[in-house]
Amino acid sequence: MASPASANPEPYSSKICCKATAERYSQFRPQYPQQVYDIILQHLGPEQRELAVDVATGSGQAAVQLATFFKQVTATDGNEEQLRHAKPAANVTYKFSDAHSIQLQNGCADLITAASALHWFEHDRFYRETRRVLKPHGVLAAWAIPLGCATLEVPSAPGAAAACNAALLHIHEGILGPCWDERKRWADKMYKGIEPSSEHFSSVQLMQLDFPVELTAEALVGYASSWSAYSIYRKQHPDRPDPLLEYRQQLLAALEAEGAPAGATIVAHIPLCMVLAQHPKPLHSSGS
Repeated sequence: MASPASANPEPYSSKICCKATAERYSQFRPQYPQQVYDIILQHLGPEQRELAVDVATGSGQAAVQLATFFKQVTATDGNEEQLRHAKPAANVTYKFSDAHSIQLQNGCADLITAASALHWFEHDRFYRETRRVLKPHGVLAAWAIPLGCATLEVPSAPGAAAACNAALLHIHEGILGPCWDERKRWADKMYKGIEPSSEHFSSVQLMQLDFPVELTAEALVGYASSWSAYSIYRKQHPDRPDPLLEYRQQLLAALEAEGAPAGATIVAHIPLCMVLAQHPKPLHSSGS
């Protein structure tokens, strides 16, 4: 069941606002696994491939993937800097728009997606808006990949895994922990507690998938550079050393200690959490 939204929460777009952070987001965030889209398509009939709407699209990772399955994709974001770095595709239209006020007509979308974004929203307000925009048999799919909850392994040097995991925990919770917005913790909780209630959709499923991603030490550091908490930390502590320098050193030291090269593959097993909601309840004139 969706939790009550806090009074006037700071919008997600204000947390990733600078050009450098948007560039890192576009460069280092991984493509989502095909399994996510397979699950979504299993809940949509072959005639439900007209319009998908990807809200809080960021740099368009999900939107471009959706474009291979849908005739048209509308991708929205409330951050103009993110949209400037969005990946182009012939059938993807990018729009500057807030997720709580999607600038589309009633009952037009077969699918609405929110990739790595649902935890930032005012949930009841967002769910009402999805009910307005979705067709009667439409689907809402939202998922997140909380890297801080991942387990790292090094196939070529298994002994390096413990130190790599300790380095990830140290940067994510030890150094950046105080800078994480509490809403981000919903992703760490696998979205349990913010899924839509029966007020909004007739059918709601919570899922958890293993999402193994092959990275390197440099890619892990790059991914961390796109975190909102890192951006906040650097703004709050401009005179302190960049914590990513220490993180990089710890990862490289872990690899070197086990005889692995600096570019060794590190597999991050990320627990991908997913909400899948079907059959939106009709909105009444009272706004319920």
